[in-house]
Amino acid sequence: MLIDAARPSASAEMVAELAAHLRLPQGFADDAASEAALARLMDAAARVVEDRTRRALLQRVMLLRVSAWDSPDALSLPVEPVAQVLELALAHDDGARATVDPALWRLASVDGRSAIRARTGRRLPPIPRDGHAEAHFVAGYGGAWGDAPEDLRLAVIQLAAHFFEQRAEAARGPASLPLSVAALLEPYRRVRL
Repeated sequence: MLIDAARPSASAEMVAELAAHLRLPQGFADDAASEAALARLMDAAARVVEDRTRRALLQRVMLLRVSAWDSPDALSLPVEPVAQVLELALAHDDGARATVDPALWRLASVDGRSAIRARTGRRLPPIPRDGHAEAHFVAGYGGAWGDAPEDLRLAVIQLAAHFFEQRAEAARGPASLPLSVAALLEPYRRVRL
C-alpha cells in the first residue's frame, strides 16, 4: 500500500499559468475565489496525471507498506522518479519496528523502475509473520513546478483547462482524457509484459 499523505497543493505559479492558458481576466474583486477554484482544478488534474503516469511531479516523502518482497532480493517502488530511500524497516504485528541496515540494500533500477535491491550476494531480510516492511522514500522531479518535465506540466494545464471548460459535463460522470493530454502522457505510460 502506497501512502502519499504529503501530496502538495497547487502553487500560485501553477494557478497563474492556468489562468493565463484560459485567458481569464484579472484584477477584479472576486480574484481570490477564482484562484481557489483554479487551484482545485490544478490539484485534480495533477492527481490524474500522477496516477496515470505513476510519477510524482513535485518532490515529497512517500511510504510503501508491503507484506512480501517482490523477490527475495528486490522491492519495486511504485512511483518515479525516486531521489532517495530514507529508511527500510520491518514492522511486527505488536508494533515493534526494526530498521534494516542500509549496508544490506541499495537503491537501483530494475527494468527501468526504481527498486530497493539487496547488496550483491545477499537477500532482503524476511518480513515478520503478520508484519510488514516499510520503505520511506523521496519521489518527484523537484521542489518547484518548473522542475517537472514540460510535457507533464502541459498535460496538467490542458487537463485542468478541460475540467474548467467542461464543468457542466462533469455532473454526467467520468469521461476519458482529452486526446492531447493522452498523447502527452503516452511516453510515460508503463506497459506490463
